[in-house]
Amino acid sequence: MGVWRGIFYFIAIMGVFTQAAILCVTAETFTTNNSDKFIQFIWFSLGFVVARWTIGYFVIDIPLKYKYVMKRHRFIANKFLVGLPESSKDDDIFKNKTKLAVHSATNGKILCIKFR
Repeated sequence: MGVWRGIFYFIAIMGVFTQAAILCVTAETFTTNNSDKFIQFIWFSLGFVVARWTIGYFVIDIPLKYKYVMKRHRFIANKFLVGLPESSKDDDIFKNKTKLAVHSATNGKILCIKFR
């Protein structure tokens, strides 16, 4: 997503502060003193930021299957461009975790990609 990831992150953080401000200003159960409202705003903002970070930490952005695919792509690029050996532990893990197998010829070019 490139630059948009940073923009969405900024909008989400601004939303946290906006929601905390709306809660502190409009809720009738909180104190009417402005200095106390500011302290409540700080605490709510801190709580919302911690909650957002916690949820973001535990929710997986990229499924595990795609992490294996991206790792496999890096391995194939290194194998053909840098000249790494034909087999590795990562190669076996990828074959076991996904349904995609890449077969190469002896000259280093890809012959076929098979779905198992």
